[in-house]
Amino acid sequence: WLMQFFSPVQLAPRAMVSVLIVNPSSEEGMGVLTGVLQEAGAKFDEISTQENVGRLVSGPPSSTVQVVEFLPRDSGNYDMLIVLGSPLNVKTDPPPGTEDSELSPQFISQCEVLIRSFHVASKPVLGICLGSQLVARSFGGTVAALPKDAAHTTLPVDLSDQEDQQFGTEFGWQPQTFTADAEDDDVVGAALRAGRAALPANGKPSTAPLKFMQWHGDTFSMPPGSLRLSTHPSCENQAFRIKGTRTYAFQYHIEVGQSDTEQWYKEFCLGWDSFGEESEMVPLSSKHQEQAKAHLAKVLADGSIPGAEAFTRSLVLSLLAHARHMRRQRYISKGATVAAVSTVVVALLAVI
Repeated sequence: WLMQFFSPVQLAPRAMVSVLIVNPSSEEGMGVLTGVLQEAGAKFDEISTQENVGRLVSGPPSSTVQVVEFLPRDSGNYDMLIVLGSPLNVKTDPPPGTEDSELSPQFISQCEVLIRSFHVASKPVLGICLGSQLVARSFGGTVAALPKDAAHTTLPVDLSDQEDQQFGTEFGWQPQTFTADAEDDDVVGAALRAGRAALPANGKPSTAPLKFMQWHGDTFSMPPGSLRLSTHPSCENQAFRIKGTRTYAFQYHIEVGQSDTEQWYKEFCLGWDSFGEESEMVPLSSKHQEQAKAHLAKVLADGSIPGAEAFTRSLVLSLLAHARHMRRQRYISKGATVAAVSTVVVALLAVI
């Protein structure tokens, strides 16, 4: 009689998939991720630590962030992990005197432990921008600043007439070159097809490269056992997957869509920094702000953003489907174990 209560089928999960989102500096928006998670019926918690929220100077934390003292030590009952970006850094060997621009070693360690916990449990991991760097660090990669030269710089403005040319920075909607490994990947390959199908091409397959929003000055090395998924001339390592897993990392902001783009360009023009005093921010000149606006207008007109949004929607839905499958497998496994134990109990009761 115990078997009827503890069969694997009856223990299969009916609850929705649960996603943990780490917002390292608390002020990053989730962009298109919110809509995709809601579309999929996923439950999600977005968290940041009191330590990082307390470092904000010129802006409040996101209204959707739950502030916690420490990050969880393991994946617990969550089925998927997303780690967002941050203006702060996670360099492996930060130069002396740059501590104010780095996340604390304690927080970085907590993130790495959490990422590995999800990974080992075969639960999907998605790192975006700084999140991608944390994923790289978690599996033996390193993080360092891009070289401060023109070859490692991509901007929507020409700062050659300025003393500060912002060398070693990638900003704006920029194209990505995807590798053969990306095309063959069941998750990213499907996302690429979805993204390209959303690009305007007069009814024909689009040959235009997919573009995504960039804003970073650091880069990761490829961790052992990873596959490069995309690249760009000014920063070679742009995206990867840990081989044989659902652990993905994207240096560019796949979460940024139509609603956030104008605000990001505005903040770039203003020299905005949530962790700096407004009086110390240096805006671009009027000429360069006009160049940035022209670049933005071109992006809005050429259909790049719908392509990126379709890519992200497909990718996240695929990861959620895998998370749901793994959740069901875990419950069935638990159910089989309970059923086996109940069989032993029944046998013992019969003997008694």
